[in-house]
Order: sequence, then structure tokens, then C-alpha cells
Amino acid sequence: MNRLLTDSEIDSTAPVDLAREAAFALGHLGVTPAALTVATGDWSRRLEPRVMQVLVVLAQASPDVAGRGALNARVWGGRVVGDDAINRAVQTLRRLAADAPPPVPFAIETVPRVGYRLMLGKTPAVEPRADLDAISDAPSSPADAEPRRVATADARDEAAPSRSRDRLAARIVVVAIALVAVLAAVIVWRIVEARAAAPVAWTIAGSATLDDIPPGARDVVLSPDGRRLAYRGQDGGHDRIFIRATGDVGVGSAVSPAGIDARRPAWSPDNATLAFAGYEVGRPCRLYVLRPGRPASLVGVCETVRDPRFAWSADGRALLLGDAPGENAVPRIGAVRIADGQRMVLSSPPGDSNGDGLPVPRGNDIVFQRQYGWYDDGWIVRDMATGRERQVWRRSGIFGSAIAPLPDGSMAIAWTRAGVSGLDLVDSNGKVRAQPVALGPVSALSVAGTRLLVETDHIETELIRPGDTGAPGAVLATVRGRISDAILLPDGRLRFPVASAGVGRIWERDAVGSVRPWGAFSAARIQALVSSPDRRLTAAIITGDAGREIIVFDPLGHPVYRWNPHIRSINAAAWSGDGRTLIIPLLDGAGWRLFAVDPFGKAPPRDLGLPGFAVVESVGPALYAVRAGETTGIRELWRLDGRVRRLPIDLTLFDIVNWRATEQGIWLPDRSDRDHPRLVLRDGDTGRVVRSVAAPGITGPSTGLASDVRGPVYVRMTRDAPEYSLLTLSRRAR
Repeated sequence: MNRLLTDSEIDSTAPVDLAREAAFALGHLGVTPAALTVATGDWSRRLEPRVMQVLVVLAQASPDVAGRGALNARVWGGRVVGDDAINRAVQTLRRLAADAPPPVPFAIETVPRVGYRLMLGKTPAVEPRADLDAISDAPSSPADAEPRRVATADARDEAAPSRSRDRLAARIVVVAIALVAVLAAVIVWRIVEARAAAPVAWTIAGSATLDDIPPGARDVVLSPDGRRLAYRGQDGGHDRIFIRATGDVGVGSAVSPAGIDARRPAWSPDNATLAFAGYEVGRPCRLYVLRPGRPASLVGVCETVRDPRFAWSADGRALLLGDAPGENAVPRIGAVRIADGQRMVLSSPPGDSNGDGLPVPRGNDIVFQRQYGWYDDGWIVRDMATGRERQVWRRSGIFGSAIAPLPDGSMAIAWTRAGVSGLDLVDSNGKVRAQPVALGPVSALSVAGTRLLVETDHIETELIRPGDTGAPGAVLATVRGRISDAILLPDGRLRFPVASAGVGRIWERDAVGSVRPWGAFSAARIQALVSSPDRRLTAAIITGDAGREIIVFDPLGHPVYRWNPHIRSINAAAWSGDGRTLIIPLLDGAGWRLFAVDPFGKAPPRDLGLPGFAVVESVGPALYAVRAGETTGIRELWRLDGRVRRLPIDLTLFDIVNWRATEQGIWLPDRSDRDHPRLVLRDGDTGRVVRSVAAPGITGPSTGLASDVRGPVYVRMTRDAPEYSLLTLSRRAR
């Protein structure tokens, strides 16, 4: 008789905590509740959390009955749910038992109006059948029987062994045929199951360079159906979004509103709508959507991130983006609903990470990048139904990575590290297959069907000294890569860091114009250089496998001191007037703070008690710093030595690291006339412009100013045009 378990035997009020449930066996199946898996040998299935909870309750009750009330309390927390919810879970488990390799591991019996009972499977008993010996020996009539009775004993003795041998042979043949049939069925079933469950192995079948991309196009993306391109290009002094049919020639049609700078186009899953980010002077980033041929609609405003990468949700109802709730907060993944602009938070990055970003949809999940440290990337899959997260890929020491989900749930991840780029194809089981493909520094990746569009950066930069009174500027050095800073030495030498293909090195131009590497040091990135007052020591901010560090070099380029504060960000450093201390702004959970660091190791770093300052510069005893205004958000320039005071000079967001303090004043870019940018020298006390020189090409945030008594030197990009490759993928079951 079926018995319903009492509450004393099963706690009907405590929900099943899968993370704490121990693994157990159901017949030949192994059940791991915490991993949501049921497996045996090569066969494995993943269950939904609710279904796994139901299985745990039934298994704990077996061989007795688990009532519907107990199931409701322990799986749904006592909330009112219809019978359909329990029935669906039970049906899923029955299908699981039917799909499992033989023998049948368990069965679930329905006890009407009571609940369910889980029974471990048993081999079905063989049905009784007629005895072949009795049938063959039975007489068909009395007449037939009589001769048998009068047969001699010798005859019976001779016939009995023969009949026994015949019957044994018949039985062996029948059993052998049955075994062969069963074995063949099992083999066929195993092959079918293996092919159905085998992950798809993607490989690169071909590649081609897209030569018809318009000059100057950036942020190129294919529509999901592969029929149209959207990209960012210049129009009337502003960045606008253009749409063009694949294979057409020309610039296409501008679709974003005039008068705002538009970036990061993203196609909706149904190919019908385009989203992009818009920028206007003095206003935060805004998110727009439009259908070709219709005006753009504003759907949301960024919190603090200036240039977000974002994507559509799988259902096309929201935009996913990485953003931060405050200027010093850790970035996280959020969503902005298209219908009403409502903002939702989707991820909670751990405190020891640099935050989350670059989200992409993957069926009912989202995949996003989590930075565990500078140039230490991981990619996380988040189950939107349960909130569970799992890491599917991670590499350290890389210059950058980009991801695109493939149609079957696999992922393509492109990365650049130490001058080498690669493409990893990650299948649905998390297995990584590195692909032999030569790529440049990858900046973006998008997918259309089985085609991957890869964007790689190709940058050339020059160091320019502007000419006086409109004369052409002098080119001091030309390199392939990005120059992020420069310092001028009294003897005319110019020292500057260059980042190319994920490798940062320091170079030097001597007084006669020869350019060569300075020292043998290299890192993923060298962000800034600053010379001591006597010009004997050079401090650099570097980013490598260990995060961001301060390194001090001797005159020959050999590291003599290094300090890793293990914090999120360092923007700049400055020497004190006596050359004995480095002043460094650090960003941690408490915001920006200034620290004094002794590079000679005689004293520990100390907090100067000046919060909010993010960038510093020094000239002799004078110390200058930049911070955001407490109420306005404007980047303010302050002087911190002696009497702390604000100077009458404000900086734009682009220029907070692109200014130089000199004994004559403050050099900084002036981009008020976009077609004729200039460098201006402003008096540090009054803010008045005392000198102005033309600086053609000084656009964008990577100015890299240096200065001496002869005037400034700046960085100009001569080539910042990405290249686009289209990779065709093929797949086969492994």
C-alpha cells in the first residue's frame, strides 16, 4: 500500500537548497544537484533548477510517496502554483528516464489525488512460456502413446541423449540470436545518441578581406541576415551612422540625426531596427533606436560610461550595456527597456574585479566580459532565469578580447596578447579550440549566421613640433602603433612609449633624429612617462600581468624600483620638486586619493589627505592636479603646493590627461574649431591665453603632449583606419 510521508520524515517547509545537496545515485545514473546534471558514462543531461528540486524530493522519499503538498513547499516555497507546474516537472523526469541508456534507471508512479512515487528500475521478469520438452514428449493420441509404452529400455536410453542435445542446441541458437539483436540495438542507439549529443566543432573554412568598406568607416557591423552594413563615418564635422547594402559601392545613407556624434551601431535580432549611442557637448551619452526611413527615438541615458558597447537582448525588447552608477563605481551589466526606458541591473561584479562590460545575448542567457585585473579578461555566462553565473573562458596578460555567439550556442572569442592574436572557438560544453588564423590587434567581433566580421586596429602616429606663425610643423618621429605620451630631455632627446599589437615599449629619438628602443623593458601597455627634476630617473605607469604598477628606470632604461598598489586605476604621476618623492593618484573603493611614494624604499606610501584628484603634474616645486567639480562635474585644475587653490582653467573630459604644466604656463589643446585645432598656452594664475599655435591632426583623446622652453610637442595619428576580415565557419560533429 502506498504511504504518504509525514512532515516529520520530510521537512515540508524547507525548500531544497541545490547547492548543499550531496550527489546521489539513481540506478546507474549519478545525480549532482549542485551542477544540475544527471550522467552516466559519456551520457549527460542538464536539468532546470525546479526539475532538479523535484527529483531530489522524490528520491529522498523513495520508495514512499511524496505528496503534492511536500513538493509545493520544498520546490516552490509554498507559493500557490497550479498542478500543471508539478506535472510538467514530472513529465520531464519521465522523459529523462526514457532517454537514459539502458537499463531503465527509475520510473515515477502517479498516486491519484496524493502525489508521486519514484521507483528504481528493475529488469522486467520473463513471461512464462510453454516447456518445449513437454510439448515434444507429449503423445498426440492414445494410439501414439502405446508404442512408446512398449518401447524397450535400450531404445529409450539411446534416444534420450540425442533429444537433449537437439534441445540444447536450439536453446543456444535462440539465445545467441536474441543477444546479437539486443547488442545491435544498443550499438545503434549509442551511435544515434552520441551523434545527437556531440558538440559541434567549428572550424574556419575561409577568410577574405573586405575591401569595399568606405574610407574612415568605424564600428562596422553586419545585420543578422548579412544583407546590410551599418557603420560610423564623418559627415559635416560629426560622426554619423550610415547604412548600406552588402556588396554596394559608396558611403550609403546617413540615418542618425545631424548635429550629434553617433557611435556603436547595433542591429536588432529581427534585422529591422538599429540602436546607437549619441553624444552632444555638455550632455551625457544617450541611447537611440531607429527603423530605417523613420526618425530616431531616444530610449535611455547612460549613467557614467562615455562610450559604451552594447547589444540587443535576444527578444529585442531591451538594450544590454556595461555602465557604472557613479564615476568611481565598478562597471556592471544593465539593461534599458525599449518600451519605457526602465533600467535594470543584471550583474554584480565581485569586489576584486575591475567590473563587467561588453554584453552579448546568447539565447536565454547573456555573455559578458569581466575584468579581474588590467589585461586579465574572463567571459561569463549568466542564466537569466536563475541568475547563475559560470566562467567559460579566461586569459591573462592580453591586450583585449571580443566575443560573438554562434547559432548553436558556441562562442567565438578573439584576443591579442604580446604581439600575437588568436581566435578561440568555445563549444557548448566549454571546450576551447584554438584556430590557426593570423589577425591584427582585434577591437571588435560580430556574427551573421556562420560568418564572423573581425575588426582589427592598424594605427600609425607621429610626434609633431608645431611651427610658429603658421609655419608647417616638424615631424620628429613616425611609428607604427599608438604613442600615448612623450617627454623632452634637456639635451634634445625625446622619449616616448609605443603600444603596438598588444606590446608596449619605450623608444627614444636622439638629437640627430635616430629612433631606437630605450632599454629592453616591455609590458602590455606603458601609459605615461615622467622625468625626475634632474632628468636622471624616469617613472612610468605600466599595465601587465600583475595589473597596473609604477616602475622607475635608471638613465639606461633598467628598472630600479617598482610598486604595485593593487588598485583599479592609476592615471598619472609627478615628481616632487626635490626629486625624492613620487605623487601618485590612486583609484580604489574610496575614490581618487593622492599618495606620496618613496621610490628609494626608505618610507612606506602615505595618503596626503587630498581626495578627488585624478591627474597630477609638477614643475619644480609647483604641483598641479585635476579633479571633477563636486556639483558641476566639470574637470577643474588646481594648484596644491603651498595654498591649495583652484585655477581659472577648466578641462574637457577628453583632455584631463592631455595637458602639460611648464614654467611659462599650462599647455592644452583647443578644439573649439574642429577644422583648425590649436595648442594654447594659458597663464596659470589668470587663465589668459598667452600663446597659440596651429596643431593640425590633434583630434581625439590621445594627444600625448610634451613640452620644454621651445614649445610643445604633440601626437598626431596619421592612420587610424581599422581593417575588416570576413571569416566563414563550417562545423562538424566530433
